[in-house]
Amino acid sequence: MDRAIRANGAYVFGPFRLDAARRELTCEGAPVALTPTLFDTLLYLVKNPNRVVTKDELLAGIWPGRLVEESNLTQTIFTLRRALKEAGAADRLIVTAPGRGYRFTASPTPVDGASRPVGSATPGEVVIWPFAPKLARETSPDFPASWRRRPILSAAALGALVLAMVGLAAVFGTWRAAAPARASGSVVLARFRNLTGDPVFDGSLDKVVEADLDQSPYLHVLPQRRVEDTLALMTRSRDEALTAPLAQEVCARNNAAFVASGTVAAFGARYLVTLTATDCSGASVLTAAKATVLGREAVVPALDGLIGVVRRKLGESARSLRQFDVPLLSERTASLTALKAYSEGDWLYNHGRPVEAIPLYQRAVEIDPNFAAAYAALSTVYAGFYDSKLDIANISRAYALRNTVGERQRLLIAARYHQSVTKDLNAAIRDLRTWSDIYPRDAVAWVNLADAEDYLGRYDQEIADARRALALDPSLETAYAALARAYLGAGRIGEARGIAARAAGKGLAGDDVHETLLLVAFAGGDGRGVDEQIAWARGRSAERTTLVREDEIALGQGKVREADGVFARLVGLGREQGLPDDSRASHARQLAALGLTDRARALLVELGDDSNPDYLITVAEIGDVGRARAMLTRHLREGPDDTLLNAVYAPQARAALAMRRGEPGQAIAALQPAAPYESCDFDVPYMLASAFLTLGDGGRAAAEFQKILDHRGWDATSPLYPLARLGLARAYRLEGNLPASRRAYQTFLTTWKDADPDLPILRAAKAEYAAL
Repeated sequence: MDRAIRANGAYVFGPFRLDAARRELTCEGAPVALTPTLFDTLLYLVKNPNRVVTKDELLAGIWPGRLVEESNLTQTIFTLRRALKEAGAADRLIVTAPGRGYRFTASPTPVDGASRPVGSATPGEVVIWPFAPKLARETSPDFPASWRRRPILSAAALGALVLAMVGLAAVFGTWRAAAPARASGSVVLARFRNLTGDPVFDGSLDKVVEADLDQSPYLHVLPQRRVEDTLALMTRSRDEALTAPLAQEVCARNNAAFVASGTVAAFGARYLVTLTATDCSGASVLTAAKATVLGREAVVPALDGLIGVVRRKLGESARSLRQFDVPLLSERTASLTALKAYSEGDWLYNHGRPVEAIPLYQRAVEIDPNFAAAYAALSTVYAGFYDSKLDIANISRAYALRNTVGERQRLLIAARYHQSVTKDLNAAIRDLRTWSDIYPRDAVAWVNLADAEDYLGRYDQEIADARRALALDPSLETAYAALARAYLGAGRIGEARGIAARAAGKGLAGDDVHETLLLVAFAGGDGRGVDEQIAWARGRSAERTTLVREDEIALGQGKVREADGVFARLVGLGREQGLPDDSRASHARQLAALGLTDRARALLVELGDDSNPDYLITVAEIGDVGRARAMLTRHLREGPDDTLLNAVYAPQARAALAMRRGEPGQAIAALQPAAPYESCDFDVPYMLASAFLTLGDGGRAAAEFQKILDHRGWDATSPLYPLARLGLARAYRLEGNLPASRRAYQTFLTTWKDADPDLPILRAAKAEYAAL
């Protein structure tokens, strides 16, 4: 690391304050969560403002002595921009100098490192948190004077507690004060501290507390088996005694209500017994009680009375205390900080905010490089952004660590590995089905299963799985998205609109839900609704996906020039975000479908990367026969278990080659293995219809074209939908059904009334219609 990056000092720019010594970024006093890499990148730019910092300079400064791809830097800058914007940056603080590097546009003001926000703390400094109820421990005349001067926690323990609080604030942004005197749910018992030296109290008082608390109708002690399992997740011995700090971590990992701890001490013939209930962090004392008794026989009755006092003070409420906005998940990692970052990232991802989840997942694996669940989560996010390299890299790392996790996480990792690496979707579904069988009340299992069914166009099964997920967890945004998407695929557009609107009404509409709202609006002819969703996506992580849909809509209306502008924005945004340029392949295939083969060929030459199946099929469709065959052979050799390649894409490539040879019958035969997957998108029925049309079988061609028109939800914005109307007109004409042919031509020409007039396919359609 460049020594300059580690320098002390603080900088203020706009609402932000960057403290290099404390490695902390705040916005108007609220902490902003940044991974170490993001922090170092921002600090480097802040220390070099208003000039172009070259990419090579940043790579050398942030990753000295390491071979790091430029795409890593691009992704880091993108994530950092997003974090600053979400935190409250009004202007774009980091701008790109194309082909050169990046420039920090603000003019930071250096400030004294000692000048820090009110309420912050330095190592070793004790902070009195305003929401912690005062423990009245020095008011009783029975309390020995020597004890009144002794702190309950040592200075070192208090310092560690402060640092832990600051670290938590960096992850969660802000803290909420726990309700001071009401709690219900699980209780974690810390080992009762026996300060008397009398072995009679070793272990016996723990049992008294456990028995008394279990009498409560609202509180229950976390079972010993659960405690042992949690210790194992923490990579600690299952039989380790629960000290107060250890009990607090067990409490946090299980989202319990509070930690109960106590002490017994002797001074002369008297015994002091204390019982304290704290939140999981140990920072807030919910309630406390104490008693001074004469003789050791009076200790247990006194403790019974204290437990009753604590239960009354806690109110025996049926309303659970919630320590954090985001519950911690039960995943195996030795680091509580890593688990908190992972849990927060998972909450963001499940609420439709995947870009914001990335730095938290990255923080988790930086803290714990063996955190398998966090690698798996990163792979899922990158898969959603079509970044196959980062997807495969992260899930491969998780798969290598799969024996370090429990059965639930192992099944998830195996399923994701099959989805991204072997691409054996049937194996992935088997893993996910096993997961849902073993853990039938796990909503995440069901929503992952629904997503996998969606890949194969099994919409009825997807509906059932997504409904199950939603019933188990009505706050899971991904379940609403999966159910809305499944309803749309099944042609139940009204229900798709309803479930998406329901998610929006609950404040649970993220990228996927809004994409479904766009598709529903377009399928229903609601132009205003489409515009609203496009406007919503601007500047958000959903913008790239929305631009893909805008591109398809323009092409589907014959507005190729308009589509060119949209596509240029799409490519530019992808380059800015450091994401792979896979959109060129699908765009090229759509141009080929419009008869613009030269443009499609040129676009593929620009792309170079042929990993996208649309690339393979387009090469076959535009007539590069030798190259297409070589590519197909290579893809099949590299993906022997790839479900969609073997069952869908390879048959399409073979059919396209057969059509180029003038053998429509062979094309039809080649497409038969793909028939069970026709609902994935329109390509299979469209290619079948085109082959039947070439063969002169108007009836069967019309049936395939009509199948597309009857199932718009399969691929709502696809340009093949309006082209199917033109194909239907031609099929009816071939059959001799001229009235039906005229109506189909009229519908197509109306749809394309604003199309570019020089498109060859439009001129041909007009000539055919005039000839009728």
